[in-house]
Amino acid sequence: MSLTDIKRIIEKRKYNLTSVLQSGRNDIDLSRQHQMYGAIKELENVLRTIEHYYDQEIKLNYPLNLRNELETPILERISKRINLTFKKKIKINSQINNETNSQIQELQKEQRQ
Repeated sequence: MSLTDIKRIIEKRKYNLTSVLQSGRNDIDLSRQHQMYGAIKELENVLRTIEHYYDQEIKLNYPLNLRNELETPILERISKRINLTFKKKIKINSQINNETNSQIQELQKEQRQ
């Protein structure tokens, strides 16, 4: 189970205890109310501990995950794509120019003869 799942279960238990304590306060004897109040406080302590460890986990894993997920910055990836697109266009234009030049040369040869 992950810390998030455990936290969700404990929060649900705390909510149930507080709702029972608030709704049936007159029906529950005083010693049982104190036990429930103590249990709620213990659950709050456990939740704070879970949040602390969760924060520590984020601090330790965040830079590593960031490094693994983003090997190259987004601007660099965009510029590479733009460069590739322009290179393709330049290549196509140069091919067209070469073909046009060869056709012009052929026409010039024909005119000379």
